[in-house]
Amino acid sequence: MTQYDLIVVGAGPAGMSMATVCAKSGMAVLLLDEQPRPGGQIYRAVTKSRLAESNILKQDYWRGSELAAALKCDNLTYIPYARVWYARPTGDIWFSVADQPEGVSAKHLAIAVGARERPIAVPGWTLPGVFSVGAAQILLKSAGLVADYPVLAGSGPLLYLVASQYLAAGKKIKALLDTTPLSNYHAAIKALPASLFHSQLYKGLRLLRDIRLAGVPVHNGVSDLQIGGSAFVQEVSWKQSGKTHHLDCETVLIHEGLVPNVEFALALGCEWSWSPERVAWEINVSAEGRTSLSSVYAVGDCARIVGADASELQGRLAGLDLVRRATGNQQSELEQSLMRDLNKHMRLRRFLDRLYLPADRNIVMNEPSTVVCRCENVTIETLIPLIESSQGNLDSVKSHSRCGMGPCQGRMCSHSVAALARARGVPACAPSRQRLPLTPITLKELAAVEDSK
Repeated sequence: MTQYDLIVVGAGPAGMSMATVCAKSGMAVLLLDEQPRPGGQIYRAVTKSRLAESNILKQDYWRGSELAAALKCDNLTYIPYARVWYARPTGDIWFSVADQPEGVSAKHLAIAVGARERPIAVPGWTLPGVFSVGAAQILLKSAGLVADYPVLAGSGPLLYLVASQYLAAGKKIKALLDTTPLSNYHAAIKALPASLFHSQLYKGLRLLRDIRLAGVPVHNGVSDLQIGGSAFVQEVSWKQSGKTHHLDCETVLIHEGLVPNVEFALALGCEWSWSPERVAWEINVSAEGRTSLSSVYAVGDCARIVGADASELQGRLAGLDLVRRATGNQQSELEQSLMRDLNKHMRLRRFLDRLYLPADRNIVMNEPSTVVCRCENVTIETLIPLIESSQGNLDSVKSHSRCGMGPCQGRMCSHSVAALARARGVPACAPSRQRLPLTPITLKELAAVEDSK
């Protein structure tokens, strides 16, 4: 196996910044990423965007091109299309490129695999014509494709960001259904004073203004979202102020915030905790990204949702921390300055966490026939008695229903099952046990590993 000082998995803002800091200090760094180009989800396709001549994605998006350009430095090896499927805290990693496996090893491992959208199990969410807001943004960034006259439904900053990007692309939006509970606004006010002078707050307010000025019908306090249709989306319905509303449409983009991609860290044995403030499993880390395992870092949104700017800061802090551990130096003024900047971002994050705390009824609607696990076609009707009899033990529910045994390994259903459990008095389920391989692999890949020994 080729030996490195550091292997970073994930080329988003956190992974790119940590890899660059360590490589420039003289460490041998390997950066692995599943995508064809660096940038992660937030800066997807930034080095080869079809929208380079437009103003659709705004200035914040192009910050990613600077991070990607910095990867071209000595001591840093960047491998795209790399699907990591085996890892150990000792630093041994196996990954595949074009189904060809390769083993590498390092003294330290950094997980920077980012976040994913929180799955939403509402009636009709599996119909053709329903996309996550994040998927719609991926199509926009990577291919310049946008849906015609969609309905956007859900909660969170990304919902409004994508709405503004659609408007900038010249597309009309049929309606925006905001499921943020109205009670959240009162709770968020307490955290607002500490965020008043943060530039991102005012960028968000400008997004809201632009959407209103564009004439998009915005409905606040929406609940009981349902998507109707036989073979494809034909309508969306919701409740607002006790009344049921219907709207004909062909495309619905849904979103209820982001959750960390914790599976990699859990498979390694990193300590985790449940966050009721963010309704998500999180990896326990220090400000520099150190996990409970001395050789493993978890930086950026894969440990806790912090946003792109804070993820970049965490990546730089993690890199400087690792360099300091290797050299025995004291904490530098640069680290202290980065820590102050990170704390400013986290004050805004506390406001956003309170404002966009999702209600369980919006994550999964208690309709018996609603599919929760689409890999194995498991419905709420099947899951509820298993949840009640197991007291919310997700591994037990999984073994009795096959919910979470499909190709996604629970990534698309575990949060919905946990929401059903919370509604039945189980406040914090443990996540399902993570097993290797981290992603589905072929027997051909396993055979190639055996042949290489």
